[in-house]
Amino acid sequence: MLKNIKYWIFSLLIVSLFIDTIDAKMKRKGSAKSKSNSKEISVKDLEKDGWITNKNVYPSGSPEAKKGGMITMLGGSEYPSTFRDIGKDSRSQINSLLGGLQYEALLSFDYERLEWAPNLATHWKISADSLTYWFRLNPKAKFADGKDVTSADVIATFKLLIDDGHQDPNVAGFWDDLFEIPVSESKYTFRVTAKKKDWRTFRNFASLTVMPSTYLDKVDGAGYIEKYDFNFMPGS
Repeated sequence: MLKNIKYWIFSLLIVSLFIDTIDAKMKRKGSAKSKSNSKEISVKDLEKDGWITNKNVYPSGSPEAKKGGMITMLGGSEYPSTFRDIGKDSRSQINSLLGGLQYEALLSFDYERLEWAPNLATHWKISADSLTYWFRLNPKAKFADGKDVTSADVIATFKLLIDDGHQDPNVAGFWDDLFEIPVSESKYTFRVTAKKKDWRTFRNFASLTVMPSTYLDKVDGAGYIEKYDFNFMPGS
């Protein structure tokens, strides 16, 4: 009789542990699914809520310009020390040119009409106190490897900029002094808060060029300047 009681108690314990394990897995799975499927706000609702866009985007340069041809630019008298445009030894015209050809900014600015225009982001919004900015990325925006441009990429890029390991303290200090780390609100929308009110802060963040988090998440600042000295991540 005693043996039977022990057997049933042992069986009940095994069943209980099994049920708890399955329940925990289901909760984790449901939580991850809920997090990754954060609801995206429609364009119509964004504009109702005060988000800004610019639907009258004009091409730069003359529409009558002839296509084709070649342009030669002097990028420096010596071969560059690196192809990176972030970190030590990257402050030269050729580095900025290479970065600009590969990675797009959140917004672009029309200097003829003095207005912002969509680029990687389609819509943006500024808080009443001018300190918090929201951006909505274009769901059609892709990197060269076919992956979507998402809020995670913006956050990873910002974290690289403020990482002292890339050995450009002026750049790290500039971004860290101006902004808190951006916060993802969904796959394509995020917000960033400035640490101080300045008419240039929105311009600075709107001009941020975005790199892929799938690569940046694998390195820190020191690892980045070593691995990407003469290598490139997929452009946008």
